[in-house]
Amino acid sequence: MIYILHHNKQLKNLMDRIAMSFDKPLASPNKSEQSAIIALRDEVSALPHSFSDSAPPSMLVWQKFMTQFREAVLSNDPRAFLRWPMIKKAMFVSNQPYLALELLHLRRRSDWRQRWHPALRESAIGHPIPFWALPCSSGNLIHHAYHLAQFEVHTGRPATDFSSVFEFGGGYGSMCRLFHQLGFAGRYVIYDLPPFSVLQRFYLQALGLPVYTMEELPGTGGGILCVSREDTIRKALAWAGQGETLFVGTWSVGETPQSLRERIMPLIDPCRGVLIAYAQQFEEMNNFAYFNSWAMEHSEFQWKHVNIQTLLSHFYLFGLRA
Repeated sequence: MIYILHHNKQLKNLMDRIAMSFDKPLASPNKSEQSAIIALRDEVSALPHSFSDSAPPSMLVWQKFMTQFREAVLSNDPRAFLRWPMIKKAMFVSNQPYLALELLHLRRRSDWRQRWHPALRESAIGHPIPFWALPCSSGNLIHHAYHLAQFEVHTGRPATDFSSVFEFGGGYGSMCRLFHQLGFAGRYVIYDLPPFSVLQRFYLQALGLPVYTMEELPGTGGGILCVSREDTIRKALAWAGQGETLFVGTWSVGETPQSLRERIMPLIDPCRGVLIAYAQQFEEMNNFAYFNSWAMEHSEFQWKHVNIQTLLSHFYLFGLRA
């Protein structure tokens, strides 16, 4: 049943057509939006642009993506970036049939009306495609909410109950946005490739969320920090306060080469909780074997390694420090 839902392109196309009946065209950009677009293009243009043919396959995928993203930012309207082909392929699921099952799971929760439904209200930023069965939301936002709900089901602890979050590979910032819409008011650090850190700041600032730079970190209270340099990540995590930190990595760690994992995974050690989602295999990486081995080496956590019910050959790894 799940296989049929996930791979039925005709059903997805039908759902897309239903969703587009709720679509609204973009208005002309106002002065504030024009300024934000100019700043985004300037930042992306200033980033180093290199491509190595000798990189492992798992890195070549992202090098190609960054090249496409750079070209799109400079030539298209960034206010509609969620409709760009490369973003839709890598960061934004829209009306995939299996998302109806994830929405159904959320609707069946006793706290649906009070908690999840209000948090699933989509923003106009990025011009997201509406979800056919909940037009006020999007498939991507529902997908992220499903991850957090599953973490709570399997660990007994709400993801928003932690004082800080360390997200590795934050996409365009949607998970961070959802945390805040669920009431999170702590410190949130996103570590990602440079172009995506720029996109995250563009998106989260447009939502009116408190985004800071390394030079202006507040001494008290919450906030969001988007970083892309390895020499700053430890300082960023020290600001977040790792003692009560939840690590979040949905299809990010599993899509990185071994060399980068060796530098990133030790940063999880001081965290209190872990939420990882991954595909069984990505390019040259056997993720199922990797994450099983890694979890066995970290017995200080209580682990739940479970199949993702709505996605074949994809898994969750949930952990709480014992």
